[in-house]
Amino acid sequence: MQNNDKRMSNLGIVLLGLALVYGVIFNITGFFPWSDAAGTYNSYSLQAQAWLEGRLDLGQNYSYLELAIYGGKYYVSFPPFPSFIFYILGLLTHSFQFDGLVAMISTLLGAYYLMEILYSLNKKHVAFWTLFLMVASNLVFVSSNGWVWFIAQNLSFTLSVMAIYYAMQAKGGLSFFFWACSVGCRPFQVIYFPMLVYIIYRKWKQEHKEDTLVMLVKKKLYWAVPTLIIAGVYMWLNYARFGSIFEFGHNYLPEFTESELGQFNISYIFSNFSSIFRLAEYNNGTFSYCKFNGMAIWVSMPIYITYVMYLLYFKGKKQLEDTGLIKMHLVLMLVHVLLILSHKTLGGWQFGNRYFIDLLPYLFYVLMKTTPNEDDPIYNYQIILFIFGLTTNILGTIATYQEWL
Repeated sequence: MQNNDKRMSNLGIVLLGLALVYGVIFNITGFFPWSDAAGTYNSYSLQAQAWLEGRLDLGQNYSYLELAIYGGKYYVSFPPFPSFIFYILGLLTHSFQFDGLVAMISTLLGAYYLMEILYSLNKKHVAFWTLFLMVASNLVFVSSNGWVWFIAQNLSFTLSVMAIYYAMQAKGGLSFFFWACSVGCRPFQVIYFPMLVYIIYRKWKQEHKEDTLVMLVKKKLYWAVPTLIIAGVYMWLNYARFGSIFEFGHNYLPEFTESELGQFNISYIFSNFSSIFRLAEYNNGTFSYCKFNGMAIWVSMPIYITYVMYLLYFKGKKQLEDTGLIKMHLVLMLVHVLLILSHKTLGGWQFGNRYFIDLLPYLFYVLMKTTPNEDDPIYNYQIILFIFGLTTNILGTIATYQEWL
């Protein structure tokens, strides 16, 4: 565990790095957390306001938002958890102008818990690895404002990191609670529940060597209570609005109700697959890239390159730790990727390929947990990837929001 002086130094470096990156972006785009621009597309705030007024629907159409149309009424078409936050803030302050602030606080919390994970693993270069994931990845694009499409991913990332951290401490109640919250932002996070159970059980076994997983479940059954409450609220909201406990509204978006194959279909996998490797095109002296369905994931998220490099390198050296965790993660990640690719789109207007941000918390944990802690011959290459990712995401984020591309 690193001493307090080192912790303060790392914290200062991370905060300075975040301040510089977001300071540049905010000054050019105008997305200061307290500004109206940071909450332009405010579906979650509108939904929270409607709840406080006693309605589950929004009461009217907002043409600039993606709304589900059901029974002649207009509903927010995304999983509901972010509106819980705005509901509480609205209840306390009678204001619904917190979209940008919530996005920024989520970003800071995500960085803090990443650092805590790295400290728990006794890793070196804590500030570097934290900034690698936070500002040298596509997270920069989705965390620059509180727009409805992006704030859910921002919150899901932070909540997933928190779930992992508390799993590492064998605090199952907190871990499962934050996991349930993350699922209410991005439903495919449900996939990673087995990994949290694995992490908790491995930690528990260090002090309770005789306990089996069944014994742990019996002793700590109450851990499930907060999660069941959260899940119950989701199901009630879904049923009250759309008549199904599993429907949160996305299927009732016009783009899916008018689609011959619907929101999910296996045939989409083949057409979407090429998009995750698509590079910018060079025409008439300029580069252009497709904002619809995204681009190559490794361009905006070079941590994927790091993941492959480290696992292949240390596998060859036979230095990987906890190969069971790696195998589990690879299976769950494959399931996640196939589900993403089976969606009708990989996201509309965007820089990068933001759906693949959802894989980052668990990928990062596995990378940090299973590779050796000492300095290694390929660490310096990660500095190059960091600079590449940082530059790409700052320029890409600004250029996209400013409509320079």
